[in-house]
Amino acid sequence: MNRKENGLELDRHGFSTKKIRVAIIPPLFDPALSYQENVCAAALHRAGYEVRVFTSWHGVQELPGGKVAGAEVPFPVHRARRVLKLKDSQLPLDMAIAKEIRDFAPDVALLMAPLHGLGWAWMKVLPAGCRVGAFFSDIPWHRENAWLRTWLKRKMARQIFRRADRVFAATSQTTALLKLWGGDLLGSKLETPGLTLDLSTLQPATPLPESVLALRQRVSRLVVMVTRVTPEKALHQFFSQMERYLKTEESDGCVIAGLGNDEPAQLLRKAVEVSPVKDRVLLLSALDSHQVGSLFRVSDFSLWNSVSIGIYQSLACGSPVVLYSGRGSAEHLIHEGINGLWFHSHEAAPEVMARARGILWDKSIIRHSVASAAADKVYPELVVKLLDGSLPEGSAGER
Repeated sequence: MNRKENGLELDRHGFSTKKIRVAIIPPLFDPALSYQENVCAAALHRAGYEVRVFTSWHGVQELPGGKVAGAEVPFPVHRARRVLKLKDSQLPLDMAIAKEIRDFAPDVALLMAPLHGLGWAWMKVLPAGCRVGAFFSDIPWHRENAWLRTWLKRKMARQIFRRADRVFAATSQTTALLKLWGGDLLGSKLETPGLTLDLSTLQPATPLPESVLALRQRVSRLVVMVTRVTPEKALHQFFSQMERYLKTEESDGCVIAGLGNDEPAQLLRKAVEVSPVKDRVLLLSALDSHQVGSLFRVSDFSLWNSVSIGIYQSLACGSPVVLYSGRGSAEHLIHEGINGLWFHSHEAAPEVMARARGILWDKSIIRHSVASAAADKVYPELVVKLLDGSLPEGSAGER
């Protein structure tokens, strides 16, 4: 007698009688990072699905033989070579990838950050019977004074809402914006599962740079900031609050990791160079997942300007978070005084950090607080929802 598990039909020995094909379509896929598309693909591959990723060469370094710098992945990754780049959007011009998607004939397609262009464009070549889930994290365009761009993105979003069987948002702020753009199309399709974390990437102990270990030995408390720098992040202004804290707590230090060579990073470096606390501030470039885990393990708490996967990584390593409440949200995740603290204005950040410094945190409780966000649990369940046909009433008629 066959049975179903994670959307797969299993025989009496527990072996799959047919692998469900899952296409993951993100704007970026760097094997060295822990973004949601990487976490999702790895979790579904481990769950027994036949996974393929369809993306572009954006953001990765090509090595001889068409390989990518960084860790190898155990599933095929198809990359479009010809794309039209418009600011932060990519429109595919490579018809070969569209053919590969058709040939793969996925049962399920997961569009990751589809407003960047690839997911929106390639959803049109998916088979009619393919179940589609669309994932939205932060959507920065509505904060910019660019009405034409926002109008175009809203138009794209409504087309995605019509095609998608379910729509997933990372934060309640994103959920509210999606409802504003297309509440008449979404109905009960919309869910807010939050971000997810591949706990396995944090397990191996990876040596940290000597500079980090040296700073850790010199200071009483170590505060960590890990960020992916983007133009809208004014990190040099955010650092001014860290500087105020370090002036008050003269025995503490700070590590800011994830910096590149773009303008926001350069402004931050200049701010640190002239700071009176520069001898207790260490700036690092991007770290891989294992190094990030090791960094959080030696920290006393971490500081965040917005919701990101790094918050989950910090908690999974037992490091509490101090988080700004004005961008995105994580009300379902952060419990005041248990695994973190909120600050409601940047001016209040130093005072809240001082509070975090004085709390005796229980690391085991902090680590357990993200157990429900484990990717190996979340993504198979989301695929099962798509495959089982447990869809909102009327969704089929909206395609």
